[in-house]
Amino acid sequence: MSSLWERHSVPPLPPLPAPDRNGNYPAIAFGRALLARRIVAARNRAGWTQAELVRRAGVRKETIHRIEAGKNNPDESTFNKIEKAFAAEGVAV
Repeated sequence: MSSLWERHSVPPLPPLPAPDRNGNYPAIAFGRALLARRIVAARNRAGWTQAELVRRAGVRKETIHRIEAGKNNPDESTFNKIEKAFAAEGVAV
């Protein structure tokens, strides 16, 4: 049985990609991971679940999941919806 702390702890941020042998990071993967980390951190500061962000931003749950996993970048419209939802609570992305 999990402890109360385990059930209510903040989930870890998505990992950043590893550098190649020359120390360079893949730009697109790094950008996706960085944006994912910013959105997850903002959601945690707001005290929201993914479902709450979905409801407030008016986007599909699959979209939020993929963005937060670093698999996809949001288009401008989707990012604006997410940013507006956080801004309404005074939380910066």
